[in-house]
Order: sequence, then structure tokens, then C-alpha cells
Amino acid sequence: MKKLILLILVSCSSLWAAGTFNAVSTKHLDILYDDGLELAAHRLHRVADEIFERFMLEFKSPPRTRPRVYLLRSDLSNGYANTVNNTIVIYVSDMNPYQFTPKYEDWVVFCFVHELAHIFLANQFSPYIDWLEFFGHAVPAAVQSVLTPLYLHEGVAIMHESKEGEGRANDVLFELYRKNALASDIGLKFASSINTVRFTPGGASYTLGYTLLESLEKKRQGAVNELIEAFSNDPFATFFRHLRRFASSEEVRSWLTAEADVQRERLTNLSLIPSKLNVELWRVYYAFSGYDEASAIYFYDIFEGRNHKLVEVSSIVSFAVNSKRELAIVRRTVKNGRYVNRLYLWKGALRETSIEHVIDVAWLDDDRLILIVQHNDVRKIEIFNSKTSSKQELQIPQGLVPLQIASSKDCIVFTAKQASSIDLYLLKNGTLARLTKDGKAKLSPVIVNDTLYYVAETNGELRAHKLDLSTNRVYELVVKDCIASVEWEDKIFSIKPLPGGYALFFEPGGTILRNAVVTETLITTGSKLEETTLTSKKIRDSMKFRFALPFPYIDLVGDDLGVGVCMGFWDDLTDNIATLAFLKTMRSHWANLTFSSSSGLTMSLMGTNESVTFDMIVSDSNYRALRNDVLFSKLGLVIEPGGLTPKFALGYAYGSVGGRIHLHRFSDFSFTVELLPDMCFELSKAFAFKQLLFEVRGKVRPSGLDFSTQMVLPAIRTDLGSFDGFLGLDSFALSFGMVQGETEEYWTRVDFNGHLSYQLPLRPYVKVGLRDKKLFVQLGFEDLIGIFLRVKQDYAIIPTAR
Repeated sequence: MKKLILLILVSCSSLWAAGTFNAVSTKHLDILYDDGLELAAHRLHRVADEIFERFMLEFKSPPRTRPRVYLLRSDLSNGYANTVNNTIVIYVSDMNPYQFTPKYEDWVVFCFVHELAHIFLANQFSPYIDWLEFFGHAVPAAVQSVLTPLYLHEGVAIMHESKEGEGRANDVLFELYRKNALASDIGLKFASSINTVRFTPGGASYTLGYTLLESLEKKRQGAVNELIEAFSNDPFATFFRHLRRFASSEEVRSWLTAEADVQRERLTNLSLIPSKLNVELWRVYYAFSGYDEASAIYFYDIFEGRNHKLVEVSSIVSFAVNSKRELAIVRRTVKNGRYVNRLYLWKGALRETSIEHVIDVAWLDDDRLILIVQHNDVRKIEIFNSKTSSKQELQIPQGLVPLQIASSKDCIVFTAKQASSIDLYLLKNGTLARLTKDGKAKLSPVIVNDTLYYVAETNGELRAHKLDLSTNRVYELVVKDCIASVEWEDKIFSIKPLPGGYALFFEPGGTILRNAVVTETLITTGSKLEETTLTSKKIRDSMKFRFALPFPYIDLVGDDLGVGVCMGFWDDLTDNIATLAFLKTMRSHWANLTFSSSSGLTMSLMGTNESVTFDMIVSDSNYRALRNDVLFSKLGLVIEPGGLTPKFALGYAYGSVGGRIHLHRFSDFSFTVELLPDMCFELSKAFAFKQLLFEVRGKVRPSGLDFSTQMVLPAIRTDLGSFDGFLGLDSFALSFGMVQGETEEYWTRVDFNGHLSYQLPLRPYVKVGLRDKKLFVQLGFEDLIGIFLRVKQDYAIIPTAR
């Protein structure tokens, strides 16, 4: 019976895990891609080997296993390298200009260079680690990975992405993010931590990592390569010991320290997300996600001088407001394992649309929307009529990649990249014209009446500008270091990055006349598409054997000894992970199989001398609301000598409450109905009040009612840890709670939020209280290793992977 169940589960897991891709090979690697991405695969195929061989010359040795590069359809622009699998994943959608300016020739090739740097660096195994390859490539790769600071990885990758004049090292926006990161309290101590409550725009591991290596290379050319070689040979000595051979602690601190220069009046707290600005009458609209609350769309009332929350929205991508104060909202969802941006309309009540793959949105009038839409690896501009639900595509030249868009009744203005140049373009009366020709950074276009407001690079700084569309005159506003700006009468409102986040600012108006725009009319008919010569084959990304590790078993109390083995299986994309463990002792035997899928299936099967236990959870999200929800079912069976015990429950959870500083998140609302083995009903509700997080939970069953409540205080930051971040305690949070029912309990809990070996989350907790009038003390750890494996996604090109 046990063998039969095990065989069925392994077979089902293998079938569930399989995904089908088109595949082509080069001399050094394999390229797998979704249908519709043939041109992107063709462009990468032409240059992949040349780039690969360039890396081999610098790193002296190739990766230990043949790398695979996956090109996936996606509305999210990102990519990551899984160094345990030697797999690169690229989401084929051009970079969000709020992350860094997309000044590159080709997104797929650019991202490939960045991620390949991670693969080569991670495969420089130390002689002390190399022998672990006997247990599977994943074992030494994982050990080398966790011993390497994340900021070293990202610093090296940015240096490589920037060698051809592209990349963040040549970007004015990234330079602004760097200045703010240097003025923050993160430092190297928390730059590698994936669970820190601290935040800085641009990502700490990217900004500080590149700053460190750039400063070291400026001090002495070739020092970075020497440091990498020395550290890779002996990572157990820690990164800081190797770094001290090239620079003193005082030098490193001076490189990574600066003061923020922020002036004028700040109107909001710090936000974790950037935002465009919209103006309607005397309201300034913006997106906001606080340290202590979920993301939402707000407006600032200029007359009242107050901020108002309009509606909470999970995973905001973009928004726009019309004269009727109706919101068009784009939010990120997941569909068939791919990121999909969906369009919603909201005015007090939600109205769904069938429009997907939207990158940016603006109102043309009160009924029509202008959209930037992603079609495979091509972007298009479309008009959507919200009354008739009809769409119309507007012609733009091939090779022009729209990034952000603004519109009025008479015209459409958008930023777009052509090759590595970024400019403003005007669509009016069926004619396309280029408004700028400098090719530098342009951000956040918005049209108010007959005036276009935008942010542009001027003399190495990001400055606010306005263009009078009736006279074609350009004015520079007296606002700099911003990513979005608008003007209302004699007041200028802007979004600026700061150490720790973004904020809305106000400052008095003032303009300088710069020049008049000389437009250049362009041909809008598309040119012939590039033809591909690739001959591909179909490949299934099924789970593969990754490692096998033996482990001892010692039970001093039970006088028992044994030995076991744990094996791991997963696919290249780590969408599906399975582990299989066996243990044989002198007195008993034990086996455990687990399987989890990112598509919402989790299964486990455990067998011992006395019983077999099977559990399965299936969950699904429909994304029909502006906040995430999930419907789930739990199914289980326990087989014992005395008989069978079935388990079955259904549940639903909506939204989340709790922010970055709480170390906890609760469902806004949830309920669970358990039907087997006993009937019970559980209901929970969570809410926040002045940075305090509360959850109330009740459970009804035949034996009576259980009631519990808890309160979580915001985390208190600490500054404890090693200078280079090998070990750190980021923060701790207090919580209090009570339980009434079958037991009576009052407790206090302290959660510590730290990390070990640069990247491994460390979340111990201490819980002290009275249970049925008896003192109890409980020590434990939150299970963050599973979160590390599922969410971290290794080395992403921006700090928002997956």
C-alpha cells in the first residue's frame, strides 16, 4: 500500500511539473523560449557564444554544468539567475523606467549579460567546497552561494552590464538612487539580507555593491578581479577579511557614507514604491505603499492640505484619473504561471475589463483610454473605449518601444526607446513626431490642460520640465532629483527618492525658459519584421534529480541510532519542488515525500512503522478584485492499524494587513470550514490602527467556542552585526495575545529578525505566558528557509523578482 501511494505521487508530481518550451542550442548553452518569442531568441542566439567566451577569458573557467536560458512571456520586466541550477530566466518586457533608465540596445541581451555574470561568479568553487559535488551540483553551488554576499554578486553584474556604455553605471537615475543609499542606515551590514525591514530605492545590494567595487577599482585597477579570485578560493574566511587586504575599514566606510540633500516640504511618509502623478482640479493623485500598510491610491487635497486614501490595490503597476474622478487601474496578476497586467475601472465600485498586458494607461477623454500594451516581445499603443469595450491599435514604427504615456483630447505624448536612446514622441491627427532628440532619460509624462509635464536628464541631473503644447516652448522647473512632477497654479508637486523610500513633495513654483521644440515627423507604418532562421525543438521542463545528502540519526533518550538520506528534485524554473527522505534506525523506519508547486498544489506523504499520513492543499486566486484573494481546500488521510481517518476542509482568504515593519502579515478576512474528521468553522479578521496590527479569530465546534486575539507592535530596528553583513540582527518586534476556550492563555512574544551567512534568514522567537494558570516558555524558529528557496529567486536584475 505504501509503495503504491508513493509511486502514484511521484508519477503525478512529474506530470504536474512538466512545462513545454521551444529550444535551440549554441556551443555553450541552451535557449528555451515561450511561443511568440522567436525573434527574441534569435537575437540572443546570434551573440550568446561571443558573450559567453568573453566571460570565460575573465573568469578562467566555465560553469560546472551547461547553462540554460529561459525566455518567458511576461508583463513584468525582470530576470534572475538560479546558480544552483545554472539557469537564467529572462522576462521579455523592457525595463520599468522607475527602476533604471533602459539605455540598452536589446533588453534580452542586456539582461543575459547581467545574469551570466552571476552564473560565472557562483561557479568559481572553492577547493574546500568542490568535493561536495559528489552529492550533486546543487550542494556546492548552494554552499558557495550563501557564503557570498549578495552585494558582491550585484556589484560584479552591474560592472559587466555597463562595460559597453549601457547599464546602471551610466545612468543618472541609478546615480540618484546611489546617493540616497549611501545616506541610509543600511550599509553592508544589511545590504545582503533578504528579510531586512530596511529599504532604499534601487536596492541596497545593487547600489552599495556597485559603489564598493567601483571605489576599489578606482583605487587600484585590477583590484576587483584579485578580490574575487581570493574570496572564491576561500569563502570561509569571510568577505571582509579578504576585502581588508585591499582597503581599510575606514576607507570602505568613507566610500559607503554620504549625507542626503533634501529640501522643501514633504507631504507624505516614506513609500516603498515609485509613482507617477495625476492632477484633477485641486487634487494630486499618487500611488503609495507604506512600511506599515498595504499599497493604495491616494490623493492630496491642495485646499485641505491633507492626504486621503481612495482604494487599496495590490501590486499596482499604473493608474490614471479622468474629469469624472474615475480611476483606471493596472495591477499585476498571475495567469497560467506568467505575470499578466490587468486593467480595472473604479469609481466607488469596481468594474472589471477583459484588457490584459497593459504597461501604462492614460485617459484620452472621460470614456476612452490610451494604453501601452505588451504583445509577446513587442509593445503597441491602443485606444480602449470603456463604454463599448472596443479597441483600436495606433501605428508606430517598428523598433520603437513605448515606456510611459500621457494624453488629452487632442494629442498623445509618450516616452519611448529606440536602440539605446530615449525621447518624447507626439501622436496628433494621425501624425507621429519626435519632440526631443538628445536620447537621455525621460520620465513620468502627464498632460494638464495644454501643458506637458515630465522629468528629464539635464546636465547630469534629473530635473522637472514642462512643455507648452500650444507654443512648443520648453521650461525647466526649479525642481531637481525627482522622478515625477506637476504644477498647480504657483505650486510644484513632485515625487522624490529618499534614503528609505519615495515621498511626495511641495515647493513654490519657478521656471526657466530653455528652448523651443523643433518637431521631427516620423513615418508611422510598420516595417517588415525580421525573419528568423532558427530551427527549434520542443523540450519539457520536468523535475530532475538535484542532490542526495546522507544524515545521521541519534536518539539518546530512546537509545536508538540510524542513518538516512534526503534527496531533492525540481525543475529548472523551480516552479515545482519535491523532496524525498528515508530513515532507517535500529528500532524503526520512516519515509517522507513532499511536493509543492507555484501553481497552487502542495502534497506530502509520510510513512512510519505505525501509520501512513497523506495531506494535500489546492489553492487558487481569481484576481477579480483589487486585492489578492485565495480559495483553498485541504484533503488528507491517515491510515493506522485501527482504521482510516479522512480529513477535508475548505477556506477563503482576502487581502492582507500588516506592513514591512510588523514582521507579520494577516489575512484581512478569512474563513475555514472543516468537514472531516470533525465539523468546525473558523473566522478571522485583521486590521491596523496607528501602526498597531490586530487580529481577531474565532473557532466554533461541537465542543464549544474558541476565541483568540493578538496585537503586533511595529519592529524596533537594531544595528547589531558584523561590518560586512555575515551576521546581523536587523530588528525585533513585540506581540501580545490571549486565547479563551478549551484552554485559557495569555502570552507575550518577541520575534527577532536577523540573518546568517549574508543571506540566510534567521527568525528565532521567544514566547512567554500563562496557560491554564501555569507558566510556559516556548522557543522556536519561523520557517524562513522555505520562503528563501521559493521567493528569493536568487540573483535578479532588479530587487523585485517574481
